[in-house]
Amino acid sequence: MKTKLLVIIMLSIIPFSFIYFYNKHDDFKGLKLENLGDIPALEIGDIIFRYGIGVDSELIAKASGGNLTHVGIIVSLNPIQILHASTEDNPKLKNQVILSSFDEFLSHATNITIKRYKLSSNDKSYIAKTYSRYVGRAFVIEDKDSTDKLYCTTLIEELLNPLVNLHVSYSTLDIAVVRLKILYPITLFNDDRSTLIYQYKPL
Repeated sequence: MKTKLLVIIMLSIIPFSFIYFYNKHDDFKGLKLENLGDIPALEIGDIIFRYGIGVDSELIAKASGGNLTHVGIIVSLNPIQILHASTEDNPKLKNQVILSSFDEFLSHATNITIKRYKLSSNDKSYIAKTYSRYVGRAFVIEDKDSTDKLYCTTLIEELLNPLVNLHVSYSTLDIAVVRLKILYPITLFNDDRSTLIYQYKPL
């Protein structure tokens, strides 16, 4: 299925009047590093959640009941690089897994939250050595259970599963004859195996 399937389905179930809310973000250009204040030292394997600036985020938030709509994982520290599956963050690399700098990731966010799993040095080394195999893979949402699924949360799940027993469950979304099982970012955030280390919300 096309990578925009999730957005199309959400549009079909959310009143179009809700889209008007998106206009409040039209002039917002995203966060910058200086907005964050004292952020703790980051580590490989840290999970960075954000609420985005696009209409997709409004729709995902409405469908999931959460205020976090995208997620990436830190795979390098010098410089900081965030691995994530994105549809439009990089106009030249749409609908695929990409690497973004911290600044680039923030530029699409209105708030961020960072959580951390307890990872050993070997675990972090594993992430640093294996993340490159995901770069460039297609962003895919299937209409059935499939090993081809790859979007922001399933990327994290696939990368961390050999290291951490994630406590997450998929939500089911039924639209006409289409049934999707979706792992929402807010579900990954609520995993009690991870610890909150930072949160930024504008006043």
